Amino acid sequence: MNPKLLLPTLAACSLGLTGLTSAQGSDQCTTAQAITGLGFFNFDNSAATTDGLPDPLCDYFSQSDVENDVWFSWVAPSSSIYTFETCGLTTVDTKAGIYDGSCAGTLLACNDDSCSSLQTSITWSATAGSTYLIRLGTYPTALGGVGQFELREEIPASNPGNGNSYMVVTAGLSWQDADTSAQSYTYGGSPGHLVTISDQAELDWILANLVVDRPWIGLYQDTGNPNYSEPSGGWVWVTGEPRVFTNWFPGEPNDNSATAGPENYCEMFASGEWNDAELNHLQTNSYIIEFEGSSSGNAYCAGDGSATCPCFAIFGPGVGCQNTGGPGAGLAGTGNAQVSNDTFQFDVSGVPGAKPGLLVKGSVQIFNAVGDGILCTAPQMRSHVQITSAAGEATYADFDSQPFGAIANMGSPTYFQYWYRDPGNTCGGGFNFSNAWEVSFTP
Repeated sequence: MNPKLLLPTLAACSLGLTGLTSAQGSDQCTTAQAITGLGFFNFDNSAATTDGLPDPLCDYFSQSDVENDVWFSWVAPSSSIYTFETCGLTTVDTKAGIYDGSCAGTLLACNDDSCSSLQTSITWSATAGSTYLIRLGTYPTALGGVGQFELREEIPASNPGNGNSYMVVTAGLSWQDADTSAQSYTYGGSPGHLVTISDQAELDWILANLVVDRPWIGLYQDTGNPNYSEPSGGWVWVTGEPRVFTNWFPGEPNDNSATAGPENYCEMFASGEWNDAELNHLQTNSYIIEFEGSSSGNAYCAGDGSATCPCFAIFGPGVGCQNTGGPGAGLAGTGNAQVSNDTFQFDVSGVPGAKPGLLVKGSVQIFNAVGDGILCTAPQMRSHVQITSAAGEATYADFDSQPFGAIANMGSPTYFQYWYRDPGNTCGGGFNFSNAWEVSFTP
């Protein structure tokens, strides 16, 4: 599991570690305030006017405008999936949009109420070096105010059972809009789609590794299918793959929605059971994206501690906390783990910016306290030192030419972990660790 998914449990350790920037936002799009990197940023739209225009993509409760808007300009540090969020960071009834490139650019995504009490969450795919404009305001007639928003990178969770990756997007969309949105994402070179669940093992993994409430999944009733009949005939997956597994809630499907339209779309409860629902089902608050064949291997050990809160001592082995730059560092492997075709790579994120680091590789798993963290593999063979980007990211690829020497145990598990300098971590010796990653290479 991505160590970032543990942060809610470790909230007591997190307080005070991430400083907020002084950004407040510009009242005019043409002078949008530049912000850099990831983390938390201040906003103040208490005296802002409305600069942007209404857009159908922003139509929530018959209101398609964002009022009292302030603007920020942000350059994506890498090609990845990012989330903008005000959840729990303000009392303002926020509404926001992400624009591509300029004030005349395309509105890529918009959101009104997705989390907390009337707050906003937007997840989208960004391209390295591209500029994105953030329009942050209020639902029409609501009052402006002050607060913060967060920008963070999303690393989908990797399922070692099938090599696919998954992520939950919080958004109150219709099933059709969620289906379209899921296809706009890319991870590990693989396009996304609404999740298709092929067996109990895949469902169990999703429930154990993702936080689900009432998401849409990729099952719908094809009224043009020769097997269509109400309520149980003609249900198909968006990918066209055979439907060999179902997990309907008792009594479902029942097509019981005479006033809101036919129940031809499938949502999943937090229990993992399924319910047929109408296209614009108001209780469905998210959707799950699946990326086929996008991961190789799996995470097994969250290794980093914190200079101001020794989480290893409190929580024990296998639980990460934060470094002095913010959330704990993440290591994820994507692509085909075949040394000869050069598609496999490791992506590092969540490291303090512009710091040296390296991969270590071993043939066995260990859990040894080192500094304020956990060393998770042995014996150690080291890669070359690489300086992370200002946003605290790095990529390692071309494993047939990496200075590791020959990959040990070809065809058997090999274990990797990222070590990096963390100067603020005085109680940990000025360094820290990411989670560890298990992968089996083939020739």
